[in-house]
Amino acid sequence: GKDLSFLHATAGSCPMRAKRLAAIQRERDAAAWAAHEQVQRENRARADEQRAKAAQEHAEQVAADQAVQKWLDEEAAQEAAELTIKQQARRDMENQRIAWLARETERLTMKKAAQEQCELDAAQKQNERAALAEKNAEERARQR
Repeated sequence: GKDLSFLHATAGSCPMRAKRLAAIQRERDAAAWAAHEQVQRENRARADEQRAKAAQEHAEQVAADQAVQKWLDEEAAQEAAELTIKQQARRDMENQRIAWLARETERLTMKKAAQEQCELDAAQKQNERAALAEKNAEERARQR
């Protein structure tokens, strides 16, 4: 940078110096403006980079959270399925036990009914034999 104090001091008496001073001032202003714009562009670029990085990190975090949630949901679904299978197996065993008890009850009921029928038949036959014996005895008594 040139020292412009001489030009400033003598510009009033010399139009050429005034023009020269104005040109130098315009160059300095343009350079300062260009530097200012360059800084602004760099700041905008840095801010854009930071926004992009933050967006990328956010997207990665969301994806990670979703992956964890998906895994948790799958685990819960797996546990629910296993629980359902266990419950179904328990229900099936219970139903088999109930069916067995029903069959066993029926078998015992039939056995008891058959036994009672047998006893009734035996009593009936005994009664018939007794009646026949009584009839035979009466018949013999009449023949005497």
